[in-house]
Amino acid sequence: MQMVFSRKILQTLLFYAVSFTGFYLISIVDKGGPCVPPLWIMLGFFIFFPVCLFLFAWNFFQTVRKGKEYLLSAIVHGLVIASLCVGIAIG
Repeated sequence: MQMVFSRKILQTLLFYAVSFTGFYLISIVDKGGPCVPPLWIMLGFFIFFPVCLFLFAWNFFQTVRKGKEYLLSAIVHGLVIASLCVGIAIG
């Protein structure tokens, strides 16, 4: 049980590490312009944020249904969503 628990949180952290690295590389390539937002902002709004919401809902549902093995992944997704919302509100 502990190995499965560790693997799920590792998959979640790896997902965010790959995503943020991809956004960083895209931000280097495409700077955007004065009237056009950069590509990484568009991808973040229309792809990354809905995927995070879906993964949070899925992990929360699995936590309620199957038990605690999905709880840390749901917490990580919730923290990322909260930090994105705060970042959007501040920016």
